[in-house]
Amino acid sequence: MRSIIKFRWGIAIFWIIAIFLFVSTMPNMDALVREKGQAKIPEDYSSLVAVDFLNELEGQPKDVQSINVVVIFNEAEALTEAQMTNIKTEIEGLNEKKDELGINQITTHFNNEELTDQFVSKDMTTVMAVLSMDRAGRKVSELRDELEVELQDIEVKTYLTGNQFINEDQLLTTGKGVKKTELFTVLFIVIVLVLVFRSPVTPVISLLTVGITYACSLSIIAHLVDKLNFPFSSTTQTFLILVLFGIGTDYNILFLSRFKEELSRGLEIPDAIVQTFKTAGKTVFYSGLAVFIGFSILGFAKFSIFQSSVAVAVAIATLLVALYTLMPFFMMVIGRFLFWPVKESHGHGESKIWLYLGRFSLTRPFVSLLIVAVVTVPFLLTYTNQVSYNSIDEVSDSYESVQGFKLLSEKFTPGKALPSTVVLKAKQQLDNNEQLDWLDGLTEKISRIDGVETVYGPTRPKGEKNEDLYLEEQVGDVGSGISDANEGIDQISEGISEVNEKISPSDPDQVDALINGTEEIAAGLNQMETEVRKSNDQLNTQTAKVEATIKKEIDALNEKWADFNQLALDKKSELERYRTVIAKAEDLQSQLLRVQTILDTIIDSVTELSEKYPEFHGDQDVANLKAASQQITELNNALTAAINGAKSSYYNAVNELSNLQSLQAEMSAYLSEIQTKLSSGLTDINQGQEELLAGIVELEKGINQVNDGQKRLKSGLVDMSENIKKLEEGLSKSTEGLDEISSGLVDAISYLDEVTSESETATFYVPDEMLVGEYQQILNAYMSDDRKMVKFNVELAVDPYSIEAMNIIDEIKTVVTAELKTSQNKDAIFAIGGISSTNNDLDAIVKADFNRTVVLMLFGIFIVLIVILREFWLPVFIIASLILGYYTALTITNLLVINILGYSGLSWTIPFFSFIMIIALGVDYSIFVMMRYKEYKDHHPMDALLLAKQQIGKVVIAAAFILCGTFAAMYPANVLSLTQIATVVIIGLFLLTFVMIPMLIPGLFAIRMKLSKQQSKLTK
Repeated sequence: MRSIIKFRWGIAIFWIIAIFLFVSTMPNMDALVREKGQAKIPEDYSSLVAVDFLNELEGQPKDVQSINVVVIFNEAEALTEAQMTNIKTEIEGLNEKKDELGINQITTHFNNEELTDQFVSKDMTTVMAVLSMDRAGRKVSELRDELEVELQDIEVKTYLTGNQFINEDQLLTTGKGVKKTELFTVLFIVIVLVLVFRSPVTPVISLLTVGITYACSLSIIAHLVDKLNFPFSSTTQTFLILVLFGIGTDYNILFLSRFKEELSRGLEIPDAIVQTFKTAGKTVFYSGLAVFIGFSILGFAKFSIFQSSVAVAVAIATLLVALYTLMPFFMMVIGRFLFWPVKESHGHGESKIWLYLGRFSLTRPFVSLLIVAVVTVPFLLTYTNQVSYNSIDEVSDSYESVQGFKLLSEKFTPGKALPSTVVLKAKQQLDNNEQLDWLDGLTEKISRIDGVETVYGPTRPKGEKNEDLYLEEQVGDVGSGISDANEGIDQISEGISEVNEKISPSDPDQVDALINGTEEIAAGLNQMETEVRKSNDQLNTQTAKVEATIKKEIDALNEKWADFNQLALDKKSELERYRTVIAKAEDLQSQLLRVQTILDTIIDSVTELSEKYPEFHGDQDVANLKAASQQITELNNALTAAINGAKSSYYNAVNELSNLQSLQAEMSAYLSEIQTKLSSGLTDINQGQEELLAGIVELEKGINQVNDGQKRLKSGLVDMSENIKKLEEGLSKSTEGLDEISSGLVDAISYLDEVTSESETATFYVPDEMLVGEYQQILNAYMSDDRKMVKFNVELAVDPYSIEAMNIIDEIKTVVTAELKTSQNKDAIFAIGGISSTNNDLDAIVKADFNRTVVLMLFGIFIVLIVILREFWLPVFIIASLILGYYTALTITNLLVINILGYSGLSWTIPFFSFIMIIALGVDYSIFVMMRYKEYKDHHPMDALLLAKQQIGKVVIAAAFILCGTFAAMYPANVLSLTQIATVVIIGLFLLTFVMIPMLIPGLFAIRMKLSKQQSKLTK
């Protein structure tokens, strides 16, 4: 120390040069915070694995820094068509500049109508689009600025949000808060030091020493971060301010108070300095060593934010160097003027509070412990390790990212703004029906988890089941088709029976009467010809007789023709009925063919299902269906032959009857002409006799032709009657065959009803032609190109930042793990991405790091205390008091945050950092007391402890007050986590200062002394 005093100016020059070099070359802190100050989860955790999986699924390199940006378009009233067009145009503009802006993908309902319900709010006031972007080395703020420039001309109110934007705004909020904290910390320390030392000089020296330490240590840390990737976070700078200005001021108070005390004893300045550093200097060294070890152990943490607290160890080391060099320099150079305008040098006064509490605890230790229990136990009984990972609470509502997130939560669901993504990587392709069915089952089980709103995946791109793609529905359609076919067959059978009843084969014998009549007409004409020829010689004398005879014969012939016409009409009506019967038979045949087509389709479907899914195998039912189809084929062939024969006979009969009717009409006209000629030409009988005879001959020939046609008609009718009988037989067989088919279809319906009643038939199945066709677009959206990776977007019904969301992630992990174990994809691996999964990983890391580092830190400090105090039980009592004070303060703050402020819990970093602060600062005060206690080693231990408390009490109280004020300076920062940690530390320091150190430790110490005394007596 005397060497330091001697070379004090060299030391001053050293610090001037060090400050200049460090500060002038210090990297930009804001840039470091953004580039390297973010929370970094180890790469083997699910949320980070999911990022790599998604990059692989989308064909992106692993080193791509992808971020998702949610663009929100909102108006107070429903968006008009013009506004929708404007939004679409802006999104198309972004798509045109994808490469320039680094946009990998734009997801919107404008290019996929199926997403309308997901991307347009129900009240039509809000539309959102999701951009997947590559940072490409850009700051998040730069990326946001570029998007805002592109969207500046849009006519609709626009918000940009997303987890990265929220984190960026959280950094801005924290940065502003740190600046406020710096200002208020300095002002508070100045005021306290003036009040303690009643001198304006002392605060300047103390702040100058701590300020130099802060500037140098921050610069050293910045260089380490920049060059060696030293652990660093956005909270590092804040903790440096709190620890250095808090502990540094405490140490300065201890030094200056002891220096003032030594001066009051009449020592010269150099001797007072030496004595100060022999006593207080040793205390500061051990205290600083304990704090240094405590923060250094945080390097064993796995989480980057917790590791970043190691920077405080660097600052503590720098502080100790500054205190052991700069403080002697100022003491030597300024001397007694340090305490100007106070002229008398008096040491720090005695603490009456600690004297009273110490005496009470030493004399009534059990009562003292009871009081401590009353103060602490009620709070400890209500302790819950309930923390919050809600970054939104850390950011002011004035930021656009927070406004956008809350708008999404209001217009859609909180989970839609920041969904979770399950990414699965298998060793086989997942685009076949068997795998798709398994994926759909997995989707269903995830969707059934409480708190899961919707799951979007390759089998449910709209988030809901497509009933047409499930065997349950498809088999139901087959059954419905079979039922319809059965009904058609029943109708055909009824129709055939009805036709059968109406079929009455024609009696060919009825034509004989027609033939006989025609033959009689022919005979009459022959007789008339004979008579004409006989009367040719007697024509002149017998004209009247001939005329009468001819008239008689013509009248008789007309009567025969009338009978013929009536019979022809009857046969024509009968033939028309046959035509109707044949048409009905053809219609029934057409229905029979349709039934066969339906049956063939059903057979193909059931056969395909039976081949793909053995559980649906039904050989007998398929065989019955095929047999029914074969029967229909045979019936159809027989029916076709019968109908063709009947139609042929029918058309022959119709043609013959038409020919006969034509001849009859011609003969009737000819007779009329003959009669006319006879009546008008008897006067010229000689000339007309030959014409009459020729006409009669021609008429006779016609009658013979009619007679031949009638005979052919009879033959056709005989053939048609035989064919009609065949048709009747065929229809009868059809009826019997159709009855058998109907019975088989009833059995098939029963089988399908049995199949559809089984739970396992809710099987996802895409028809082959659809699977290789239009369904590929859906698979492209959710699967990798090689179809071995698949993703599911899980929309939660709860706030994605909430503890409930984190618990849901655990349930999803459990469900997926269980499904993989029992499937063909046992070797598949999966990961879950999204803010809920990230927070879930953070929670696991925080708990593991907290448990590990707490043990290590307490063990390290315990060893230091044993080395300092050279005994076992006092370190135990000190550690116990620190732990009890910490948990009591944490519980009280948690109750305030939840029950009064209305938050879901303490911010997730608070338990860890408040523990570090309370333990590190509390052990300082304990060492202050214990080192003073060791100075009275000639006294009885209990007297020495009481005396130490009496002498050091005011220093500790002042130091605690300064630290409380330093942490209270974080309240104006208006940052939730800083406010909470300040509250925990302030309450903890109060408990340590007025309960644990003055009451709990003396009480435990007194009990130990009594037990040792009793043990000594028993030993003697």
